[in-house]
Amino acid sequence: MRSNNRSAYVFRRGNVFHFRLRIPADLVARFDGRREVRLSLRTTDPELARYRALRAYLDLQDLFARLRAESAADPDGEGAA
Repeated sequence: MRSNNRSAYVFRRGNVFHFRLRIPADLVARFDGRREVRLSLRTTDPELARYRALRAYLDLQDLFARLRAESAADPDGEGAA
């Protein structure tokens, strides 16, 4: 996350908190051209929103790492069917 600000990816729409994270450029094609992940944190509580945003951030970083590892293991994109 940016500069130790754990709520950098949290924003509010109305009263509900949402999460937004930019998809790394090398993985955009794996997300059908989408450049961001956006999702509702389904809460109006700021503390719960920060917790859920951190969980979403960590889960997405793990997903990005796994996708990169798959790409490195199969550079031709010819995975087993």
